[in-house]
Amino acid sequence: MPLYHTTSFRAMEAILREGALRPGGAEGFVSLSGRVVVGDISGRDVTLVVDPDAVAGMLMRVEYDEAWFDAHPEHAAYVAGDGWRSQFSPPDSLHAPPDGWDEGADGEYWPDDDAEAAAWREGELDAFLAKEDEDEFVTREPGAPLPLPPGAVLALVVHGPDGAAGLVEEALDRLGLDIEVRAAADAPAAPGPW
Repeated sequence: MPLYHTTSFRAMEAILREGALRPGGAEGFVSLSGRVVVGDISGRDVTLVVDPDAVAGMLMRVEYDEAWFDAHPEHAAYVAGDGWRSQFSPPDSLHAPPDGWDEGADGEYWPDDDAEAAAWREGELDAFLAKEDEDEFVTREPGAPLPLPPGAVLALVVHGPDGAAGLVEEALDRLGLDIEVRAAADAPAAPGPW
């Protein structure tokens, strides 16, 4: 079954020119999915359909459970993404002094750092587990590119407006590549042979 990486038109051309997927930063990872994902990413113009044999051994499959989350904290944080942080608030109970706290006698109340860290961990774990339907595979090392040898990209699925497939074809012509191009409406609903 193929793997998928959805990106922008400009990034697609750079990926194909360089023959590699590059992470967004030195601490980032490259991810591919077991299905086409376009919902929570910024570049959603085109999906590269990748031969899993061409990248075998360079990726690890994400297991959406707490044990994997704890064993691979950097990878899990990448999979969870950053969006959850702006929507998360630790429980109010963490910031309220316990019953009977007398600020005059006991001093100013400060939340328990361990309890606050545990609350943030639970928020990230929830965000991570919520991504289960993406069926992700991630590079093993942060900052490492994922080489795409010739023939690794089996097809390109275009999600853009009418005429967008023509832009992809023009890019392929500039690069001298012969890769199948499909409009998203023509692609199989479920992963299948390409």
